[in-house]
Amino acid sequence: MEYNKDSAHHDYLQIPLGWDAPEFNLRITVVPENETVRLNKTDGKNHIYPGPEFDYQHIPKLIEALAKIYNDKKEK
Repeated sequence: MEYNKDSAHHDYLQIPLGWDAPEFNLRITVVPENETVRLNKTDGKNHIYPGPEFDYQHIPKLIEALAKIYNDKKEK
């Protein structure tokens, strides 16, 4: 996985969203001046849909929550 740069020169990573929509991705953008990480949905046609922005300090809780959901649901 490699970082890309957006028009504001922020680093971001993209991962597929799935659900039979291969052109849709989750964009995870690092916004260092705000010390945040922004989550956006992209549609593959240069449309970026706004999403939440997390302070760096809350990222471990986000990762913990995603890991819990993954671990709880993968067993079913």
